[in-house]
This record gives sequence, C-alpha cells and structure tokens, in this order.
Amino acid sequence: MNLHGNVYEPGGEPAYQLLVLPGIGVSQRVFRHLAAWFAGNGVRVVTIDYRGVGASKLDRSALRTANLTTWATRDAVGALRFVEQSSKAPVVLLGHSFGGQALGFSDEFRRLHGAIMVGSQFGLARHWDGLARVNAPDCAVQSNSKDPAGLSAKKLSLLTSSYTCSSGGYDGDLSLYMPAPDTDCPTVDDPLELRQPPSVGGCDFDGVTIDISQTIAPGHYCGGLSIRNGAEVTAEPGIYIISGGPLEVKNSASLKGDGVGFYFDDDAATFDFKNHSVVELSGPTAGPLAGLLFFENPSAKEGRDFKISSDEVRKLIGTIYLPRGTFEANAQLDETVKSLLDPLRTIGDASTYTIIVANKIELDGVNLVINADYAASDVPVPSGLGPKSNKVRLVK
Repeated sequence: MNLHGNVYEPGGEPAYQLLVLPGIGVSQRVFRHLAAWFAGNGVRVVTIDYRGVGASKLDRSALRTANLTTWATRDAVGALRFVEQSSKAPVVLLGHSFGGQALGFSDEFRRLHGAIMVGSQFGLARHWDGLARVNAPDCAVQSNSKDPAGLSAKKLSLLTSSYTCSSGGYDGDLSLYMPAPDTDCPTVDDPLELRQPPSVGGCDFDGVTIDISQTIAPGHYCGGLSIRNGAEVTAEPGIYIISGGPLEVKNSASLKGDGVGFYFDDDAATFDFKNHSVVELSGPTAGPLAGLLFFENPSAKEGRDFKISSDEVRKLIGTIYLPRGTFEANAQLDETVKSLLDPLRTIGDASTYTIIVANKIELDGVNLVINADYAASDVPVPSGLGPKSNKVRLVK
C-alpha cells in the first residue's frame, strides 16, 4: 500500500524530526503552514494522508482497507519507520485527535523521543467502542459456534493466540487476528462436562454484606456475598457456595485468597467485580473443586452474565468454568484511560495460568491475558485442558 506524504526539509542537518499524524478524515494539507514553520526552524517534518484520505484516496484499493485499525497499526507505524530510515535525528510525534491515540497500538512508538498531543481526547475508555484484546500467545482459542460470526473482532480489537479455530466463521478484518483463524473446525467436547459439582447443604451464612476488613470462611452463602466500601477481605482456603444472589466486590474493596473455589448454585448466583475492586484469587489444589476457581451450575439458566468491570482483577489462577454463562469484561462508563501507551484495562496478567471454558465471552475496553505457565502453579489443571490437550477452549 502506497501512502501520500510530504517531507519538509530544514536548511541544514535537523536537530529533530516531527512526524505529524492527523485526525480522522483530516488531510495533511491542514498542517502545511505549521510544517513549513518547523522546517524553517531546523526541524525536519513528515506529514501523511492515511489510506482513503486526502491524496492517498487516489489509490482505489485503499478504500477497501481504510479503517481505524489499519491507520493505527499499519499506516502510522509505516510512517514512523520511513522517518527513522530516512534520517538519524530523534523523532517526535505530533498527534492530532486520533493521530495521538494511534501511538497506543504499537510498541514501535516507544522509540519516540517525545510526543505532542493536540485534541487527542485523553478520556473515557468507552469512547473506544470495539477496543479489546485477548493476549494468549501460548494457548489455542476454540469457538464451537456454528455461526458465520462465531468469532467476532471489531474496529481496534486484537486476538493473539498460538492457534485459533472456529466451527463456524469469524467476523472482522484479518488484521485483528494473529494468526488468522481456521474455520469449519470440528466442535470440541466440553472437557468438564462430567465434572461433579460439590454437594450443597443448608445455609451457613445468609445475605452477607461486608463493609470492614476481615477474614471469611468457606461455606454456603445464601443471598449472595457483597464486599464493598474499601473492605479488605481474605478468603480462607475451601469451597464457597453462592446462591440467591451474586458474589459482588465493589467500591474499591478487595477479595484475596489462595486455594479457594466458588460454586454458583442457582440462577441468581453470578460474580460481579466492579468499581476499582481488587480481586486476587487462586483455585483449590485438592478436593472436589481442584483446579476450578469458578464453577457455574451446569443446569443454570443460559445467558447469565459473570462480570468484570474493575481495573484491578489481575490474578485469577485456575479454570473458570461457565458452561451456561457469559464471561463479560468491559470498561466502566466513567473509566479513565490511564495511559495512551496502555489504554486498556488488563485482566489476569498476574496469573501463572488461566483457562476459560464459557458459553460466551464478551470483551470491550479490556486486555484479557491468558497465561499458560502451568508448571509454576500448584493449582492442578483439569483433565482435558492445559498442556496435554490439543486446544485450550476459551469459547463454547
């Protein structure tokens, strides 16, 4: 793909180079007077038109691939490489609107000497509708859906895996998948279908709401379990049965525990981690829930949402088994982007390994990290999953 650009050379050897990345639909011509002024003051300036914009739209093939993803990950990165190869002077980015946001989508921009943002909307993560990543380079992704769009990646999303396979098809530009998905793959049997749930007896606790820091014990929590208002809660090892309401952590509260397993027994039992809550959990090493961090009743109503909308759910060691539910992770409406170099909330990156077997996975505004260092954890991997399986099944 050939892009149209202009180079404004200074009278002598440049002290700096300025790469100008424009906003959406803005032609490089807008910056010609500014570029000339910088060149007159010893700065080499390069301006470009993204594919499908300005002079670059003369290439008809550009219109077929013109979108935010290709502008950020191909056109902008290609322009940076051109600037670096044509002069050894340090490079500074001038990013207008989208042009400033684009630097968050390639590590290559870390080579910049500096950056100047002009109206780049450093703000709500939800402004980036369709922005999500699955980072699972050592795992496989399997979708059993026969739908032509059983796998769907939109706009600026990216799915990275060792192998991706869909029993149906996939939706979205191929650039959103690394590697490209195989399609029409055979469905994979549920490896946990025969796993027996724990026995559920009478209520040990009823409608528990926690506002102060404390340690909690395993047992049957009827009416759900709510941890809130900054309370720091440590869960003792064992099995926690949730019924009649959700497991809820919110308002900057925290839930931490090793050797814990949560069983969601009825239609009202889900989890909901939100409002900057901190969740650091690892699954049981033995017993009926060995290896299972979260286990949904296979007879539950289909389509229930198990939600993560916090920016501090970094440790989830074990298997998340939601055979009827939706694993949903998204940005809060009021969530502020912390850094344009890392605009997404990251989930699971502090885990030695995480496996997700779910009816459906929906991500928006998050970076879901699926690690696979099984040997580094004493939490066992359920049979049929992990290093001895052909595929780690992320999506049912």
